[in-house]
Amino acid sequence: MASRPLSSPGPSVPGPEVAAALADLEARADEIAEAIGLRRVLETTTEAFVSMDSDGLIRAWNPAAERLLGWHAAEVIGRVLADTIIPEPLREAHAGGMKRYMATGEARVAGERLALPALHRDGHVVTVEVVIWPNEVEGVWWFHAFLHDISDRVAAEERLRRERMFLATVLDSLSDGVLACDADAVITTVNPAARQLHGNPAPTVPMPVLFARLGARHADGSPMTYEEIPLIRALRGEIVVDAEIMLGDRRLVCTGRQLRDATGAVSGAVVAARDVTAERAAESHNTLVAARLRQTIAVQREVIEAAADRAETLRLVADRALEMFPQADGAAVEMRDGDEMVYTAVSGTMAPHAGLRLPANASLSGHAVREAVTMRCDDPATDPRVDQELCRRVGIGSMLITPLLSEDHVTGVLKVASRRTYAFDDSDTQHLQLLGHSLSGGLRHADDYAEINRLLTERTATLAEVEDANQLKLDLIGMLGHEIATPLMSILATVEMAAPGSQAAGPGDLTEMTEALALIGRQAARLDTLVREVLTQVALDAGRLHADRDPVDLRPAIAAAIELSGSQSVPVNADFSLFVLVNRGHLQQMLVNYLTNAAKYGGGAVAVDVTRTAENTVRIAVRDAGEGVPEGFRDQLFSQFSRARRTASSRPGTGLGLYIVRGLARANGGDAGYLPAVPHGSIFYLDLETA
Repeated sequence: MASRPLSSPGPSVPGPEVAAALADLEARADEIAEAIGLRRVLETTTEAFVSMDSDGLIRAWNPAAERLLGWHAAEVIGRVLADTIIPEPLREAHAGGMKRYMATGEARVAGERLALPALHRDGHVVTVEVVIWPNEVEGVWWFHAFLHDISDRVAAEERLRRERMFLATVLDSLSDGVLACDADAVITTVNPAARQLHGNPAPTVPMPVLFARLGARHADGSPMTYEEIPLIRALRGEIVVDAEIMLGDRRLVCTGRQLRDATGAVSGAVVAARDVTAERAAESHNTLVAARLRQTIAVQREVIEAAADRAETLRLVADRALEMFPQADGAAVEMRDGDEMVYTAVSGTMAPHAGLRLPANASLSGHAVREAVTMRCDDPATDPRVDQELCRRVGIGSMLITPLLSEDHVTGVLKVASRRTYAFDDSDTQHLQLLGHSLSGGLRHADDYAEINRLLTERTATLAEVEDANQLKLDLIGMLGHEIATPLMSILATVEMAAPGSQAAGPGDLTEMTEALALIGRQAARLDTLVREVLTQVALDAGRLHADRDPVDLRPAIAAAIELSGSQSVPVNADFSLFVLVNRGHLQQMLVNYLTNAAKYGGGAVAVDVTRTAENTVRIAVRDAGEGVPEGFRDQLFSQFSRARRTASSRPGTGLGLYIVRGLARANGGDAGYLPAVPHGSIFYLDLETA
């Protein structure tokens, strides 16, 4: 039996091998505890965790990975990771990255947050945010990754991207300019239309900088302050509706409001701007045209009232022309006198030059007379058509000239002038042309009234019996009183209805104005026809009617008469190679009388027949299908003032028409007559000499 020591030697000290073993055991215990703790963390975390070795095989797969990708850990441990969760199109890139890392140690994506597609067990793709890091353990490389499902976020971002793209497409397609800023008045949104309107401002430009560059003004042209800008007003919380501003030569109508975010905080403001430049210009033009139409109608009324006094009529025209063109400081009516133009009526700065004569062939007025068109001179110094020395003497810097017509020739011009160059535009030219056409009729009637008075006076003085002369006057006065009153009252009533302040006249109603002028034109034409008949009748009675005959082609002559009479679709049966010797104006007057008589008494002409009745005679016959002329009245048809009783009270007329037709026909070496049509109707014919 072994002996025991007598005293205790104290605690035993392990040897070096034992101490090393104990230390290793303690370290392993710590590692095991750490591993157990880490495993518990990975098993309870909501983030998917996946580990792969250097051979690409899955070595770790936590429950969150099971929920995210559909595979149980027992199913995937040991499987090739690329074949399990990497979509096929990305597997080649994955393999290349692994190979490069293993060869070079270069990791392009290690430690980076990446958004990548991951393949679910059922085949659908899940978008995940991945962080990958490599780790070497005892010479073996491991690759670990946390995966976070961001499919909802990506879907939301995609929806937001699509919404933004749609909004951008909408903004780009708008014709209105859209401009938005943030809460600090820094521009954030500018669509293409706004770039054009606002000088192509770039986003992030502060509004004060843009304001200084644009120079915005109010609609009346006055400067606009920064605080008055529609976008700044909207940013302050004001609801801006149809605020009109000017940027350069553009007019914009702006509508805007403040923007707030989901919390109610102010996030900025937006304004939509519509370019109304053309619209405002059109409105202004229409207003001007309407005002000028009213002025023209008013002047026409004055001319009608003054028509009996030619000098007063011309003075009135010059005065009113000056009033109707604010940019003009002088106006004149120049009448043609042989080879000269005479300042017959003047107004404004041209008043001192009354009676001035200038050569027609060396003036713009002469050009207007020869060409029968309205003309404009913007600067006499550069216009070779004008007498530059005369323009300097009279003080003309620019002018408009329109011809005044009488029958088929120009008798004079109406001129408005300004001391300034380029004082008139195209709308002024059109207005003066309209005024000239409107006044030509009034001036022509003033001349006609004077001629009637002269002829009647001359006729009365030469008549052997005063009673016959008085009776002629009474007949004419009675006829004129009836026949002139009807169209004249129609003209005056139409003028009153279209005049400013009338209940029937709406502001800017151009259609009604145009219809009023058309009615005035028709009634004035009726007056003109009446005056022609009276003048011709007086000339016939005085033995002064003379016809200058020329060869006339019947084709255009008959067509023109049909159109002028207002007849519709009247067939013409003729050899249109025929020419007759006749005064062209007389032929038109005779044919129009026959055609209008057919419309008035016979239901309208049914045909115009042209035949050769003898070697040197052509007969033009207007045929209707009416009741015909009573046999007892046929001998009186071509007498003056003769009218059938059955139509005298129901049809307007003077009883001069057929009397004048026969007189004109005989003055042209022919004759006029009547034949009854078969089975009913009338045939009124002209016999004229062939050319």
